[in-house]
Amino acid sequence: MPDFDINSTGERVGKVFADRIKGKTVIVTGVSPGGFGADTARVLALYGARVILAGRSLTKIKATADAVKKVPNADLKELVIDLGSLKSVRRAAEEVLGYSVPIDVVITNAGVMGTPYQKTVDGIEFQLACNHVGHYFIKLILPKLLEAPEPRVVLGVSVGHFWGGVRFEDYNFEDGKNGQSKSAVIFHGVALAERYNKLVVFSVHPGSAATNLDSTMTMEDYERCPDLSYF
Repeated sequence: MPDFDINSTGERVGKVFADRIKGKTVIVTGVSPGGFGADTARVLALYGARVILAGRSLTKIKATADAVKKVPNADLKELVIDLGSLKSVRRAAEEVLGYSVPIDVVITNAGVMGTPYQKTVDGIEFQLACNHVGHYFIKLILPKLLEAPEPRVVLGVSVGHFWGGVRFEDYNFEDGKNGQSKSAVIFHGVALAERYNKLVVFSVHPGSAATNLDSTMTMEDYERCPDLSYF
């Protein structure tokens, strides 16, 4: 097994695991152009996976699909899912349950960071909803995951869990003063792995890159980083 480091490209990693990628059906959430999800989808398609591009905006999904289609024989499908709406999550899950093939891997790249405090239509703090609660989607599509011979779930997290756990008695985070959505994601991964022996779950910090994830953040937000609600 080769050593990977900060200079390793997606293509290099994909080439090493090409025989395990080819023919797999993979759902990637959060596939806006220029982000981790879009590039993950591109590399998966490059090495022969069937990729389900899942995101809130159909326009952005199609933009990423157009870019990924530059890969010869890219096998793509679009899935609209708004993680801030449980109604949308359930609808997307119903669509996936109707697929004719198993789901081999789910990669939960979608998430938000440092947004102004707000609640979703379901009354859930926005960042907790998008980063964690909306990925209840995984539980809803478990029948399709468990049809696969070696199902995998890859949860996108961060280093935010170092600053604290989850206050279960206050899931809306004192009206935005504090929050630990990424810690909740890690707990979710542990619970999935414990409850479903067939399922292998990873919580992965992707590192830092120049994407638009932090577009709503100010320099003041960065200076008080340990207290940010997106942790």
